[in-house]
Amino acid sequence: MTPPAEASANFDLDNVAPFFSDLAAHPDLTVDPDDLASIATQIAGLTVGATRQWILTIGANGTDSRITLEVFMDDQDAPDLSFFGPPAAIRMINGALRDFMDRAGL
Repeated sequence: MTPPAEASANFDLDNVAPFFSDLAAHPDLTVDPDDLASIATQIAGLTVGATRQWILTIGANGTDSRITLEVFMDDQDAPDLSFFGPPAAIRMINGALRDFMDRAGL
């Protein structure tokens, strides 16, 4: 069995919802935008030092995968987002993270 891969980044809280919108609109990924919007709201309520996990179903290249999203509120309004799952899906999420960071100038 292949161990899970990881894609992660530190965000300013204000960038979480826009990144999730980009992720939901990604042409090669399918994920429920309502799930992501709900998670973004829950992330905003985390206190410094808190960690929370969610399980998402994300389709990548026509294959649905269970992805674990772990969020650690590293500092005030500064969550660390880590996605864990099959390497093919994580590569696509990692690409979406890089694209978002580049477009946002982060």
